[in-house]
Amino acid sequence: MVDLPPGALAAKGTRVGDPIRVFAFDQRYLDHYPSIRIVSGQLASSGALLSVEAARSLGVDPGSEIELAVPGRASSL
Repeated sequence: MVDLPPGALAAKGTRVGDPIRVFAFDQRYLDHYPSIRIVSGQLASSGALLSVEAARSLGVDPGSEIELAVPGRASSL
């Protein structure tokens, strides 16, 4: 888990203006915690899941490209 500053998450020229929290987990984690539901799309090893709120804020759908700026790292997903 890592907390990132405002503007770290973006898509289609829109940035989320609030700080964001990023969690890393895999299918086993999802299997163990059924309260985490994927409401659209699916977990892929080469992608990321967004909260419903983040997806709405950015206006993205499953399969959309997003940008995640991590301080000290090149960005994009």
